[in-house]
Amino acid sequence: MSEETNNKQIIIIKRIKKVHAKHHGGSWKIAYADFVTAMMTFFLLMWLLSLLNKYQLQGIAEYFKKPLKEVFTRQDNIARTDTIKPDMLGPSTYKNTGSKEKTNNTVDKNLGLTDVKQKLKEGTYGLPQNQTQVNNNSIQQITTHLKDKDKDKDKDKDKDKDKDKDKDKDMSMMQEQQEQKEELAKMQAMRADLQAKMLSDPEVSQFRNQLNFVVTSDGLKIVIKDLQNKPMFSEGKTDFELYGTKLLSWLSKQINIYQNKIIIIGHTDTVPYTGENNYTNWELSADRANATRRVLISAGMDRSKVLRIIGGADTDLLDSNQGNDPSNRRIEIIVLTDQATKHIQNQ
Repeated sequence: MSEETNNKQIIIIKRIKKVHAKHHGGSWKIAYADFVTAMMTFFLLMWLLSLLNKYQLQGIAEYFKKPLKEVFTRQDNIARTDTIKPDMLGPSTYKNTGSKEKTNNTVDKNLGLTDVKQKLKEGTYGLPQNQTQVNNNSIQQITTHLKDKDKDKDKDKDKDKDKDKDKDKDMSMMQEQQEQKEELAKMQAMRADLQAKMLSDPEVSQFRNQLNFVVTSDGLKIVIKDLQNKPMFSEGKTDFELYGTKLLSWLSKQINIYQNKIIIIGHTDTVPYTGENNYTNWELSADRANATRRVLISAGMDRSKVLRIIGGADTDLLDSNQGNDPSNRRIEIIVLTDQATKHIQNQ
């Protein structure tokens, strides 16, 4: 018996107990419900705000800016509102379905009843203070006042635009004046340079009584005039005397140094021309100006420098007391400033 007992195998049964997770409760459901409720409230608020006009929104904004003032004035507003019948406020802003429709209610469209009455009381719109009832006249006055405010704003905007334009004009004028000063300074330097070169050249200095340099607003005017016994041209003709050709040859080299454009103007005295075929001092002055251009170009001046050829006849005399004075017979070569060149080219 003892041996049989010893030979029996001992069977061990292991049972694994399943461990279940602990129940966490339903607190998350409450938090989620609060979140959904808050979101619904937010969207409902946004929907209600979208139904209001801009003046009602301004009234709400004013409420949150001065909440204590609204608390103290609410009871007074409610008491006064109760005294006004619904039909005095004009057609309703909303249909029975709750959707918004067009309305002729000026109070509702502009400010809202409470805001209008409060503004009337404060006299903000220029109406008598302590006015306790909104009537058609006061509403009309408010509407007119608001329109006048808009007009004043438009006028202010126009004034600001005009001021900006005036500032731009002033700036452009100041810039032009500065450029003109710089141009005139260049012309003064050019005049001094030409005079110094004329006096230093023996062949040219002998013509110093016939050659003048004058600075004008348009540029440097080079005047070549006749003397009593020393004319530049043959009488009544466009042919230069020999010394006149030498003088123009020297000028052509000097003018080429600068990049400025030039105008050539011919002038005559008051003695009428006695030629045929209705040839007058007008034709003579223009032909002499053109003859000057030809001599300058043949002496080496750049032909692109010439901007205008003008015949002035006897309309611009140096000596108006003596119309037949030889000095009235002259050629003017104007070395133009950049501003004068632009002005002439834009004409």
